[in-house]
Amino acid sequence: MKHFYFLLLFLVILFFTFCNEPASEILWENQWEAEIYPAEHLVTVDSTSGAKLIYVTSDIATDINLYFDWNCWFEDLSMMVFISNRTGRSELFGYVPKTGELIRLNSRGESNVSTQGFVDLKTHDIYVRTDNAIYQWNIQLYFSADSSRVENVQMKERKIVSVPEGSTFFSALSQSADRKYLSATIKSLELDEESIISVNIKNGEVQALLTWDNAHYFSHVQFSKYNQYLLRFSYEPHRMWIIDSRNPGQATKIHLQEEGELVTHEDWWVNDQLTFCGGYRVEESDLKVIDIHTQKTRIIGAGAWWEGGTPYELSQL
Repeated sequence: MKHFYFLLLFLVILFFTFCNEPASEILWENQWEAEIYPAEHLVTVDSTSGAKLIYVTSDIATDINLYFDWNCWFEDLSMMVFISNRTGRSELFGYVPKTGELIRLNSRGESNVSTQGFVDLKTHDIYVRTDNAIYQWNIQLYFSADSSRVENVQMKERKIVSVPEGSTFFSALSQSADRKYLSATIKSLELDEESIISVNIKNGEVQALLTWDNAHYFSHVQFSKYNQYLLRFSYEPHRMWIIDSRNPGQATKIHLQEEGELVTHEDWWVNDQLTFCGGYRVEESDLKVIDIHTQKTRIIGAGAWWEGGTPYELSQL
């Protein structure tokens, strides 16, 4: 019996040693030192709520936040990604809340410049898309001893995949909840069709999830942040569709939009639900939530509306 327990203990140790073995090292193909810009943020207090309000930039350049579909924050909140044209071209920058400094993420060269980025949900990685490829960037911030400034930013890069032959990318990226896949959309250069694809981040393998003709076009493609298999998209004339990656080639309409009904700004929520805004009258927009399985829609935040109310008046409430 003693030998049995020793054998069992040995197997348990072997199991945990194997499970905790570090993942294979990523082979980075390029690296550079990112350019650091001085802080220009303005910290104020909102006069109505008393909340602290930070204007990340105050330069005369056009600075734009990432669309709300695209994750822009590191999980530890050490950096936020945005778009700026202060260099004479639009490219990705980072904002460091601890010091207020800005980081020009792209190298000074002309290669792989992109405004299409999605920040990994856990790591300090960003997935960027150019016209012909998807890249993974890794960002390492090094602070001074007193953490008052960023001393160095090291960037590493590898190509995940080039666009499939005979096609071109045409939309932004999103990441699956298990962080294994990216969504993208491609347009055939020879056929009148478009596809929503998933890209294996580790090995670049591409799978077509849905292919339709391009009478209209796919937009607002986004993996669920909570369910690794679900992905939603828009395709006229219907606003909300769902794909289950386990059943490629199939799509389901969600919330059967009525004629004249506004449906916009949809986003994933918990328990396979989607939030969205909309209404049936001009300038009316309630905050709603729909369960994709029951198709039940509820208003969870009524918008302000009254007969004759101007857009400006409605916006104040």
